[in-house]
Amino acid sequence: MLYYIDFLNEIQKIPIGKIKFADECHIVSKDLGVKKVLGLVNNRSFISENTINESNASLTILTTLTHEAPVIIDDRIESNNQWDYTDFVLYCCKEGYLESGDYLVVDNAPVHSSMESYEVLKLILETFNVNLKKTPVYSPELNACEFVFQLLKSDLRNNRGEKRIMDEVINSISKITREKVRKEYYKAIYPKFILPDYNL
Repeated sequence: MLYYIDFLNEIQKIPIGKIKFADECHIVSKDLGVKKVLGLVNNRSFISENTINESNASLTILTTLTHEAPVIIDDRIESNNQWDYTDFVLYCCKEGYLESGDYLVVDNAPVHSSMESYEVLKLILETFNVNLKKTPVYSPELNACEFVFQLLKSDLRNNRGEKRIMDEVINSISKITREKVRKEYYKAIYPKFILPDYNL
């Protein structure tokens, strides 16, 4: 708990525009189905939608409040690995989504700190003068990406069309505005169960 409080104290001192959150999400097609209702009132039958029998997708995202696109994504079919994540961080540094003096906040997942890639990752961040900050273990509520993933999956469930899964993901991500991301930042930086009286 002490590390949790220390983390909150430290991150709240960083200018919000310098904080960038990153994380991975797995999109399981079969879990995004919605049930359709058939039949008359009081005599309904539920059937699962059968349009999403596709391969699963993985996303790595970076959130930012200082760029036109508040969510930067790297997508792939099936799973990702430590080198996919390292390549994504390098891309974000080269393209200016991660800038000198920024703080990259990630959780303790193996993909973020695997022994084989961690030294390369540290070298990239040092080269671009980006600070790495890890959330306490078992604290997904301290990473704004988790809230963005909730928005994404909710939109996919409610508005799923007939396109490929990645086309649908990109369409849903495009609806996430900077203002929505800013709200998710405040949820992560000022969690209500710790700071219930904090108002945006």
